[in-house]
Amino acid sequence: MNTSKLQSKLGLPLSVLLLLAVLPIPRALGHDLKLLDEGDLVNKILVFVPLIVWVVVVLWKKAPKPFMTLLAVGLIYGILLGIVHQITWVGFWNGNIPSVGGSLAGQISPTTEAIILRIVTFISSVITGLLTGVIIGVIALGMRHIQRTFFKK
Repeated sequence: MNTSKLQSKLGLPLSVLLLLAVLPIPRALGHDLKLLDEGDLVNKILVFVPLIVWVVVVLWKKAPKPFMTLLAVGLIYGILLGIVHQITWVGFWNGNIPSVGGSLAGQISPTTEAIILRIVTFISSVITGLLTGVIIGVIALGMRHIQRTFFKK
């Protein structure tokens, strides 16, 4: 699928989707680098403001399918989140890198174990991004419905 076809389906250029997906990344970096405290006001702002911007932009630009648009943004965000986690891996774990437990503990090489854990972390990040896109997409659909029902022109 070419980019013009994708843009017509999602209602926003790929560059805007990418920009929206980047907005929550500072919070991920701040978390992974241990620069933010979970209950901190700055942390809360970095969590919620980007997601509010997602909804505002999709509604403002009148994306034809806000759910699909935000699902795409969520997918891009998940991929970026996975990349951030890979880059900050060693610093985040502060030398206490996790290991496989249970019956696999000590049964595989440390290199294989690290690869498995990094792959699982990346997949988890993509799923997190997709779920974020789903949740914010549903919110945008609800807001679009309210907008059309109560603010008809």
